[in-house]
Amino acid sequence: MIDKTKLAEIINGFARDNKIFCKEAQFQFDLAWEIRNQFPNYEVVLEYLFKEKKWYIDIVAFSAQDKKCVPIELKYKTTDKNIVYKIGDESYYTFNQGACDNGSYDYIKDISRIENLGNSLEYKGQKYDIEGGYAIILTNDWHYYESLPEKRKTEKYKQFYWKNFSLAQDSISEDICWIKPTSPNDEIEDPGTHTTIDRREKIHLSQSYRLKENWANYEIKEYEYEPSMKKAPDFKYLITYICKNKGMEAMKEAGRIASENGIADMSLDEINAEINVTRE
Repeated sequence: MIDKTKLAEIINGFARDNKIFCKEAQFQFDLAWEIRNQFPNYEVVLEYLFKEKKWYIDIVAFSAQDKKCVPIELKYKTTDKNIVYKIGDESYYTFNQGACDNGSYDYIKDISRIENLGNSLEYKGQKYDIEGGYAIILTNDWHYYESLPEKRKTEKYKQFYWKNFSLAQDSISEDICWIKPTSPNDEIEDPGTHTTIDRREKIHLSQSYRLKENWANYEIKEYEYEPSMKKAPDFKYLITYICKNKGMEAMKEAGRIASENGIADMSLDEINAEINVTRE
């Protein structure tokens, strides 16, 4: 089964191989190739067309064995500097993308799109149940994974008008809107005016997703970089799981809360005893 742990293992394998991607399409192809190699019972399709809404999904893995599928959306975002990473005799170029406000919006939009795919996808005339989907972003731009310093919010970022779309916050849920740049009280601006036409509308999510705690290091070893800096930008990645079975997701969340509170290993009798003590 393709799950979050397996996807993280594949991405960590890229890092161990000192792999730096020049563009998103390369990341997409390499990830699809590894999924195909490690899960031979899945047929992997790039740029799958969801005809109902005319959406293209970056990767969909279809299992003929159990008639299930896994949609995956990808983002590869590089920092607002042109950097040359040197690994051995090879040079790898990452180019200025910037626009982290738009990139964050697009990532959350990917989550929303997977939520709205329905419960199944059609492939070669047959229906495959969606067992869950993933949105993945790999970046060396710290604006995606670190909170914006207070001193920057009144300068270039005009009080952080896109903070509701920040991928460095603890979690996201429900309606996500832009903030009016001149508002001292984070007044909502819907539709937004400081972005492109296709990104002005708010995004609605039917589930809650934890972000900040799920960022992971993409640990490349032994490389040099140009231009010379005190420190090369760190690559990190975020994998967000979009559950199509909300009942199962609720059970997983209950298990997580139980672990955090030290009651995951308690028996039913022990839990009832704790409840009775609280009631006394």
